[in-house]
Amino acid sequence: MKKTLLLLTTIFAFASCEKKNATVPPAAEKSQTPAQNPDTDFISFSDEANGVSVGYKKSPADSRNIQIDVQKNGEKIQTISFSYPDDCFENAVLFDKNVVFEDLNFDGFKDMRIFLGSYGNQGVEYWQFFLWNEKNSRFEEDESFGKGAIYEQIPNPKPNAGEKCVVGFSRENAAYHNYFIFEFANGKFELTHQLHEATIFDIFQLYEIEIPENAQADQTKQMLELLGLSPDLEINANETLFYAEEHFENGKRTIEKPALRPSERFCKAFGWKESDFGN
Repeated sequence: MKKTLLLLTTIFAFASCEKKNATVPPAAEKSQTPAQNPDTDFISFSDEANGVSVGYKKSPADSRNIQIDVQKNGEKIQTISFSYPDDCFENAVLFDKNVVFEDLNFDGFKDMRIFLGSYGNQGVEYWQFFLWNEKNSRFEEDESFGKGAIYEQIPNPKPNAGEKCVVGFSRENAAYHNYFIFEFANGKFELTHQLHEATIFDIFQLYEIEIPENAQADQTKQMLELLGLSPDLEINANETLFYAEEHFENGKRTIEKPALRPSERFCKAFGWKESDFGN
């Protein structure tokens, strides 16, 4: 009996040691992608269509410049050293080094635009365009509006590939907005259409019409009639918005009669629905 108990004790002890010494599989390590450091790492994007890749580095050590390296089919073909205008640091309400890669002139090749900052109470954004020259295999700085002239660039630019234009937007005040359509022709961006959205008092100023001294007591009706609109049109002079469209071609400016809704051209360019506006 003692031998049996001794044998059982030995067996249990051995089994216990086996469990303690057994190899436990290590917990699977989580795969971690190292966080990108914009101070040391290049931020890259590429265009598969023409084999061009672009990388840029945001370095606070050289805050007034940005280095952009361009490769084509794996070979470095260009380095762009862009210097930001002083206004980016002195007057911008928001500034960050940012580059967007997209087709701006609708030739099938992606271009670049470099963020120049947001300005004023409305935070209007300005960008510097660099256009891809396929013949020379390089990006070339667009000088349609002057080199380094921030406030001459397209405000809040947004390309519309379907309409082959770049649209822009700015604000005079809370009730007066400007909308712009730029088209790329003859190697540069040109303003072709501008839409003014404002009350009748601001719209009236665009037409440089003087109200006669013997004007009616109801000045609103007088302005409507002088603008070629029905004086019986029911509007709130301080709230109803009118749309006046200007056209620019070959250095000439023409302006359409104001309306209570924007034209089809602007609706398509900005993605608006005509039904969203007045009758």
